[in-house]
Formats: sequence, structure tokens, C-alpha cells
Amino acid sequence: MKAVILIGGLGTRLRPFTLHTPKPLLPLLGKPFLSYLIDKCRIFGIQDIILCTAYKPETFRSVFGSGERLGVRLHYVHETSPLGTGGAIKNAEALIDDETLILNGDILMDVDFKELFTFHRQKKAAVTLTLTPVEDPTSYGLIELKADGSIQRFLEKPKPEEVTCNTINAGAYIFNKSVFQEIPANVIVSIERDTFPKLLQKGFSCFGMLFNGYWLDMGTAAKYAQAHSDLLLGKYKWIEPEKIVSDMVNRYEK
Repeated sequence: MKAVILIGGLGTRLRPFTLHTPKPLLPLLGKPFLSYLIDKCRIFGIQDIILCTAYKPETFRSVFGSGERLGVRLHYVHETSPLGTGGAIKNAEALIDDETLILNGDILMDVDFKELFTFHRQKKAAVTLTLTPVEDPTSYGLIELKADGSIQRFLEKPKPEEVTCNTINAGAYIFNKSVFQEIPANVIVSIERDTFPKLLQKGFSCFGMLFNGYWLDMGTAAKYAQAHSDLLLGKYKWIEPEKIVSDMVNRYEK
């Protein structure tokens, strides 16, 4: 099994922090934010990880290299000009075999990847999206589900009067190989606005798996600050606060 992590964004909402450092490399309690996602993939036995870069790609190689230090194999694909979320995924197609986990590189979440893959296979889905409930869905992509978990409608960043539910795209997907073929190459494509509605319209089996665990979009300075306190308070279950602190102490003692 392979994972694709989308890390090409400019991180404009986090400036000035991201003027010289890509958002996924911003330090989170002594480690690059992206390393938490890589560690979680490794925990679930995913050792081949494809990093889709655009903004300052050389910095990722200098920090992570081949991935050997983290116990994984990292593969890099680069967009010479930004291609959007869908274009970035398409850019990784040559490295894809079959079912693939795709992650937004700025989101920390508690979803169990094994449970996600099991759901995907049980539903015989072509694409499965992880969904999470939020208080205000107007800043996100709202997704309506049918009773069997299949997706009825996508609505990207709805107006308040358009809100019919509170389940949003949580930024973790499973794609079958056939889905990659529906994304045009070398053009700007939004997976949220273009690809998902197109798949639904063409009759692909699209499902959403709802989870109610920890979820954080690290897109603003306030959310970046919250990520630090959440990890220290043990809200993100894939690493113990004591381990985080001991790792930081070990690094500065050296």
C-alpha cells in the first residue's frame, strides 16, 4: 500500500511563517509537522510515501531525504507550476499501483487508516472520503450522504442558507487506480470542485466514512498554536505527550 501526501501549497494564511518555510515543515513541538503524518503512515504499515511538492521543493529533500531515518521510503514528484489538488494527485499517477491513501499535508487527524481501508473495500468503492462534523461548514467542502454511506452531493464552501448538514471533507481519501484516469494531466484541477463532482456524475461509487475523532486544519496562526497545546494535552492519540517531551529533551541534550 502507498500513500500520497499533498504538500505543494503556499500556506498564505500562515504568513509570515511560510515566507521561507513550507507549511508542512513548520515546527510542531520540535518536529516538522509533516513528520507526524509520515509517522502515522508507518504505524499502519505504509512504507512507500509519495510527496507532491510545488513550493520550495528542495527544502523537503533536505529535511527528510530518502525517508530511511523515519523508517519509510519517500518518493518525490514536483509540479513546475501549481496544478491544484487534483493536478498534484495526477502528477503522482506513474508511481501508483492500486488502492492509494491520499492525505492533505496540513491536517492532523485521528482517523484509523485500517478502518478506512476496510470501509472502502466493504463498500466496493472507487473513492472513499473521510468526513468529519464541524460547527460551521461554510469554510469547507460540505458533503451529503445517503443512508448507505454513499455520497449524494458535494458542495464546496456553501453559503449559510445552503447548509443542509455539518459533515465536511476531512482531507483523507482512498482512490482506486481507475480514479486517477479521470483527472486530466498537466492542467490545474481542484479535486474538491472538479474531480469529485465529476466522478459522482459519471456514476463512480463514491462513499464517505464519518469519524468523530480529533481533527485539525493547521491553516492559520491560531490553529498552528492550537496544534501545540492539543498534542501536549494528548488530544491526538497517535503519539503520547510524554514521548513528545522526552524527544525534545533528548535533542537539546545532544
